[in-house]
Amino acid sequence: MTVESLKAESLKLDKAGRKELAYFLLESIIETDEDFALELSPEQQAELERRMEAFEKGEMTFTPAKEVLSRIRGKHGLQH
Repeated sequence: MTVESLKAESLKLDKAGRKELAYFLLESIIETDEDFALELSPEQQAELERRMEAFEKGEMTFTPAKEVLSRIRGKHGLQH
């Protein structure tokens, strides 16, 4: 099986299946690639925990990534 055939087959999955596959592949890279290792400072860790707590309590609003990227492209005159 080739990468190209895997790509073609993966496009046959529904959205949930593609997400699951993407997370699986990303996790397999992160677990084995030191370039992906994140070391947070105590301040960064505290901020991350504060934001996660606010998220879990429903105290934060979010903007979908598509919208953020669209704004950035528009601001900088970039095409998709």
